[in-house]
Amino acid sequence: MKYELAKKLKDAGFPQKNPVYVGGRIPNEEFLSSPKLDELIEACGDKFGSLEKINCGWRAKSYSCLYNKSGEFNKDDIMTLEQTPIEAVSYLYLGLNI
Repeated sequence: MKYELAKKLKDAGFPQKNPVYVGGRIPNEEFLSSPKLDELIEACGDKFGSLEKINCGWRAKSYSCLYNKSGEFNKDDIMTLEQTPIEAVSYLYLGLNI
């Protein structure tokens, strides 16, 4: 995981279990958690909806990102599209917690 994304997760309150050096610049050297996919999904809690591989990357959605009772797309929900599943769920977590 890139330093910038790990730092954003920490700043958003992601639990820092077993932090490792992820390449911050000296003298701003920092140890941050580099979570696994299952840890990110668990951290999203009940709001995690789905993760799917699509042609151009990975898409993660919040739980109610489908349609509301009247059949309209809920515009307040979060959907991310990233190169890797970890990045997609990381940005979903950030969207849910910022």
